[in-house]
Amino acid sequence: MVPTTAPGPSTVRTNDATPRPGIGDDRSSNSSPEWVIIAGGAMGTGLAAGLIYAVAMVWKRRRHRYRPTPITSPDLRDSDLTPPLAALTRLRQGVRRAAPHLLDRSPDRGPTVREYIAAEVKPPLPPSGPSGTDLAGVGALLVTTGLGLDGPAALDAARALLVATLTSGSADDPDAQGRVIIPASTLATLLGVAAVDLDPMQRLTVAPTFAAALTLLEEEIIRRSRIIADQEAATVFAVREECTFGEPLPQLLLIADVPDESWHTRLATAIRLGKNVDIGTVLIGAWLEGTTLTVASDGTTEGGDGERVAVLDTATTTDIMTMLAEAHGDAEPPTGRPVPAPARTQRVTATPVSDDGASAETERLGTAPQPADPQTESGTAPNDAAEPTQGGAGRRVHARVLGVPAILGTDGKPVRGLRAKSLELFVYLVVHRGGAGLDNIMEAIWPDVTVSRAADRLSTCVANLRTTIRSVAHTGTEPSDDAPKIEPVVNTGGHYHLNSNLLQVDWWTVQDAYARVATAADDDTRLAHLRTAIAAASGGLADGSGYEWIDTDREHARRRLVKIYAQAAGLQADRDPAAALALYDTARALDPLSDELARRAMRTAARLGDAAGVRERLTALHRELDDAGIDIDPDTEELATSLLRDLANP
Repeated sequence: MVPTTAPGPSTVRTNDATPRPGIGDDRSSNSSPEWVIIAGGAMGTGLAAGLIYAVAMVWKRRRHRYRPTPITSPDLRDSDLTPPLAALTRLRQGVRRAAPHLLDRSPDRGPTVREYIAAEVKPPLPPSGPSGTDLAGVGALLVTTGLGLDGPAALDAARALLVATLTSGSADDPDAQGRVIIPASTLATLLGVAAVDLDPMQRLTVAPTFAAALTLLEEEIIRRSRIIADQEAATVFAVREECTFGEPLPQLLLIADVPDESWHTRLATAIRLGKNVDIGTVLIGAWLEGTTLTVASDGTTEGGDGERVAVLDTATTTDIMTMLAEAHGDAEPPTGRPVPAPARTQRVTATPVSDDGASAETERLGTAPQPADPQTESGTAPNDAAEPTQGGAGRRVHARVLGVPAILGTDGKPVRGLRAKSLELFVYLVVHRGGAGLDNIMEAIWPDVTVSRAADRLSTCVANLRTTIRSVAHTGTEPSDDAPKIEPVVNTGGHYHLNSNLLQVDWWTVQDAYARVATAADDDTRLAHLRTAIAAASGGLADGSGYEWIDTDREHARRRLVKIYAQAAGLQADRDPAAALALYDTARALDPLSDELARRAMRTAARLGDAAGVRERLTALHRELDDAGIDIDPDTEELATSLLRDLANP
């Protein structure tokens, strides 16, 4: 899950019972540029980037498994839309600030087997990425000689090592995909009661006792020693360099409490023999046979070479481990109680409040986990009113957030003069349709700026946004001192929301049509509303943007759009299969990892007698899943085989 070249260490943490200066309050004076501080710990940018990539893998797996269902409710509360990791936004913000190249890096997959074998001069293979110990900040120390962790934050450091080892590597870098053997008692010490509910993981072996864990370690030492002997190599590291098609042999760590003294001789022997086969040991407590780091609450250490190691508390480690199990394909997406879609609030109707604090009557903003009612109080569908009723007269202003976001001029082209952060603010307020608190806005868009500067920047962006929208609304009209002032962005007692009577936004049109589909009485009416949504859509939510806060909102938007295209295609499959196929292909472009969308498209292509179309869609799915490191569903291949056989023998 980690880019090939990633900085090692990063930030700080302590045991649950130990105060955590600089972490709970996020004071920048206690952080360093290459460290990312989150609510439950701290880590280097390399580990943070690895976790970000792991979360992306979770979303890919969820999209791969998803099967579109008919729209029966205006709400979207699928349990697999739950954010995989609460700390994601903070992780991305930290990496973006300190090492942005780690977020924009494309994996170097190297040559294919065919290309490598056919080449007269063998091309070099991509170097292996950092190990788990590198990511955790102890890479300079030889865990293959035994590493002890002592001091007030020893458990926090051990948790971070566990997480880092299971985060390292990727499907394109199997030699860096570290593995861990851990006794059940040690895992319980690190995770508490959450250890009982942890999903089994291929890269994590939980042994019932320390004796069993040590036996497993010894067996792997013997197995690897035979491999390097067969290859006539001196170490595992040489095997990795010289044997292109050899078995991946990633770092293996035993993480355990320091055992009773009666075990020390046997353990020390195993540690010594594991050195050449990249098998190491990390012990919680002082280990006199090797190096012991005394870990302070800020992650700094004594006893080594001044290392600063990553640290994580119990709750954060449990959250990350749950996410990693899903990212690795070891656990299914959450299937519990449905969750509300993000940023759904009831429509605000209020007299604008001026920025200078002038009083105004407002209605209380009602938060509710659902999109706004598709009908306004007057019975007119939102975005269909001829004139804005809030903030003065003027033409309606069109904007898009699906595809590349923009506010559009009267010629349909993006207007100039809008700041990048003003556009981000606009997208944020479109997503938070019923309004957002000033503190939430500033935390999302300017999290690392002081409060006073964030407030100033928000004011500047709001003014820029208002000016830009007003200029479009007033295009072609004569200026008049008597005309009421247009309020594109309305401030209602500490909340900003966009004037929905002035703005016509593509995503709002989609949401409203989606809600009407859920309540439509017949298929013809449903199809009409679906076509309205399809006509408004032109891509995913804020395509091409790197907004730190948008991940879950983007997945919600993708899910709604996929359901819209899939249901519209299903309603037309019998009478117009060609149109249905085009809709399925559009849905596949939004979610090319979906087995189910590929199956529906293949069935529709077969209905049209298009055998080549069946093959093309199967090939495209294979390509996308191979790139993502996900296995295709066997049912999809069986379906393709059956369809092609039937087409060949009508």
